[in-house]
Amino acid sequence: MNKKIMAQLNWSNKSIIATLHFLVWAMLFILPYYLTGSDPDPFFLKNTWVSLALFGIAFYANYFFLIDRFFFGNSRTIWFFLLNVLLVVVLTYIKISLKNDPGPPPGERMRELRKPPINFFIYFDLLTFLVPIVFSVALKSLEKWKKVEEKNKEAEKERLESELIQLKYQLQPHFFFNALNNIYALVDINPETAKSTIHNLGKLMRYLLYETNSTYVALQQEVSFMQTYIALMRQRFSKSMQITFSLPKHLNHSKVAPLLFVTLMENAFKHGVSSEAVANIDFSLEITATELIFSAINNYYPKDEQDKSGSGIGLQNLRKRLNLIYGEKYSLENYLKENRYHAILTLPITAS
Repeated sequence: MNKKIMAQLNWSNKSIIATLHFLVWAMLFILPYYLTGSDPDPFFLKNTWVSLALFGIAFYANYFFLIDRFFFGNSRTIWFFLLNVLLVVVLTYIKISLKNDPGPPPGERMRELRKPPINFFIYFDLLTFLVPIVFSVALKSLEKWKKVEEKNKEAEKERLESELIQLKYQLQPHFFFNALNNIYALVDINPETAKSTIHNLGKLMRYLLYETNSTYVALQQEVSFMQTYIALMRQRFSKSMQITFSLPKHLNHSKVAPLLFVTLMENAFKHGVSSEAVANIDFSLEITATELIFSAINNYYPKDEQDKSGSGIGLQNLRKRLNLIYGEKYSLENYLKENRYHAILTLPITAS
């Protein structure tokens, strides 16, 4: 992702977090005023606001300084606890010093004698300062976990993109190898057809080299590439093959990952051609409201073990690319029915 965009997103996230912090503290400071009703007690408000201010110091001292420097560093964790003990003691002393209790009216002095001793309030104040510290540790830990998760996702994304590029580099030589074999077979038999085939191969190479670098291409471009590839195959197998390619009347503006359908086409030409019979290969592309459905149906003539052209590299590559690009959102069916091999690939519609 562009560094400038990343910086803008980080700034936006920081602004949102700062706004949320401000709103939470504003609510905490305003809430005591409303709780006291129409006749607020100044002593109650003062002590409450002083406590909240000191809680804020404890929270942000940990949030901005102590947690990052000491808590997440295993060798310094003891310093985190020692410094927090010191911080709590100091803040408790400040809190007790700032309290200005006017004392009870004369008629209530006997009730005052029944109050808990001062040591109880000191102990209580010490414990209450643990609340903002625990909250700051929890919030900081959550943010750290989120950052680690984002880094892991980014690393995984980069790994998948790198693997996808490698798979494309594997696909292109594999495709050219098959195409050159076709031309080699035509050079001696029909030189004129071989020239036309080389011209079509040039179109295919241009598409492979310049149009397939992005994750998705326009469906119309991919269909044009497939039609050119079929024309190349017709030139090679003009007498021994009947090919049909059914398309919808109107192609929408959706996008598709490049070179997925052509792998199934290659497989059909590999296993669907025989020197002893006329081959029938049928391709079709259907478009529904949510899916693209491509099918390749051919006669099945299995290769012998010594024929490396049937090694299945293309289909292995195809499944890897589908998993990387579409995850679990695609389906690829392969089955043999009445000596006809069916390969059906269903992809989700990707808007342009």
